[in-house]
Amino acid sequence: MAALFAGPSVPQRPDPFEVLSRASSRLRRFNDLTKELAPTETSDIRVLEARLRSGTSAIESGRQALQALAELKIQKRMPLAGIAEHENYVVSHLAVAASLHYGSCEQMLERKLIKELGRVPNQRAELVVLSADAIRQQQPEPWLALRAHLLDALAAMEEVCQRVKSPMTGLRPSDALRNNLPVARAMMGSCHERMQTVRGILVEIHSKKLYDQAYQYGLFEVIDRLRELEEIDSLRHAEVGEALRHVVEVHLECMSSTGHSLTPERLAMYKSVVVDYAEMRGRAGMQLCVDAAALIEEGGHARDHLWATMLDLAQALTDQRQAIVDMCQFAVQDRQLIGAAVASPEQRPASLTTSVPTTSAGKSSRSRKTRTRTPDVSSWRQRPRSGSSMSAALRKSRPTRY
Repeated sequence: MAALFAGPSVPQRPDPFEVLSRASSRLRRFNDLTKELAPTETSDIRVLEARLRSGTSAIESGRQALQALAELKIQKRMPLAGIAEHENYVVSHLAVAASLHYGSCEQMLERKLIKELGRVPNQRAELVVLSADAIRQQQPEPWLALRAHLLDALAAMEEVCQRVKSPMTGLRPSDALRNNLPVARAMMGSCHERMQTVRGILVEIHSKKLYDQAYQYGLFEVIDRLRELEEIDSLRHAEVGEALRHVVEVHLECMSSTGHSLTPERLAMYKSVVVDYAEMRGRAGMQLCVDAAALIEEGGHARDHLWATMLDLAQALTDQRQAIVDMCQFAVQDRQLIGAAVASPEQRPASLTTSVPTTSAGKSSRSRKTRTRTPDVSSWRQRPRSGSSMSAALRKSRPTRY
């Protein structure tokens, strides 16, 4: 009888100790297995897709472990020294997982660029021209999936940096993790660069699709707007290419933290060139969407299916613009870090104290450690290959006609 009046049962949450143990084990197993496979590069897309899925799962396990550790701290079920030790262990493994996941993303990107888009391996960025026909054969979904994987790797590395700088317990992080912060920053810079490539290709895919649909319905105003976008690239290709080259190299200089090739003023100049390019494309893209929307409305329901293509292109252009801005801001932050490491307080230029918006990995309970069992982090000491993937503006297709 009492059961009739009992309230609804509340599902019992897993014990944080169990979550911490299981998630940490999954993360460690992924790292151990992937480090054995990582030296063997593969062009088999199914193998790469499986690695990417496993990487996403491992990064999620790392986040679950850190969340469980935060709950144990709030519940005061573990001494601070124990929390610091476990946090150091999990964050170290998360850094390795993020590095390995980024490596899989890089392999997938290279595979698609060479096998599907016809780029010559090791071709200089300035010489890359992607075929319009090759772009037309692409579907956006695989590129959107690759973009999501890069975002996962980037967010995980941001999480690592944040937790090294702001430990959960307030205790000093391990020297191994602190010494690898420049490596994490360099890898984040490479993620921004690869992200720019992927986003640029998505713009091209949607541009070609809209062009073909506009041509079919005789919407020549839309075609003219699309050609304006192409003209911006053609006219500013050399200038923007040079500026991008300097911007994306800054994060690699953070590896040594001992010197820099650009003054803050020169970097600001290059940043201005790249951001101005992004803004010009943004304005042209906005006008394109306004004109396309008006023409689609005039055509009635017969042109309804063009809406989806136009909105996809608008989103891709917005995403690309933000990627360029993020990449430039990240380079400025790296330049400030390098300058702060080599300049004395009296010599440090005023620009080093300028506030620059930072990207955040998301909500996280703060965390770090004093003494710990640290996994091998040598795998994320590998220098990212700047030349192996180009920024989107340089990878963009620039055929003489659509």
